Amino acid sequence: MLPGALAILGIVATGCSAAQAPEGAAGPGLAHVHGLGVDPADGMLLAASHYGVYRLPESGEPELVGARQDTMGFTVVGPHHFLGSGHPDPGDTEQGLVRSTDGGRTFTAIGATPRLVLIDWPATELLVAVDAGGSVYRSVDGGTSWVQQGAVRGQPGALATHGESEVYIAAGDGIYASRDSGRTFTLRQSMT
Repeated sequence: MLPGALAILGIVATGCSAAQAPEGAAGPGLAHVHGLGVDPADGMLLAASHYGVYRLPESGEPELVGARQDTMGFTVVGPHHFLGSGHPDPGDTEQGLVRSTDGGRTFTAIGATPRLVLIDWPATELLVAVDAGGSVYRSVDGGTSWVQQGAVRGQPGALATHGESEVYIAAGDGIYASRDSGRTFTLRQSMT
């Protein structure tokens, strides 16, 4: 199965830095969700939030998987294999791209990466991402190295790819489309 079939749209919410739990605190539970994904290892729905990654069983309460971590740009890329990125707020988790290969119990940084907030994995080893300022990045080696492509105006709120060259970003006053791997964008749909 191609990783693109598992890519999940990340969401950046306004006011993200408000109401943070103190470091080491459990947080308020499941709140302020940035991304959703289904782990193909067990079919479990996961929610990545300001307060950690949670397993969401069919019945019962959400279960915190690992330590409290603000995980933006959450994407499931394989069985127990997730990617995430840091929060764009300088006072919070500016961790760059992180990877978990143990179902979200731990995350480790992947080299020196831009401070990405939304990530999509459209094909094997190909990642497309955007930072809080709207700059688009592309990696052809699974996130080890990045090349800046183009940019969109406004704070990005959603990212999707289709194939290896189409990139869509909701930011500011519209939804922007690129057919050249994110180098140039045109307004596809205005938003009010």
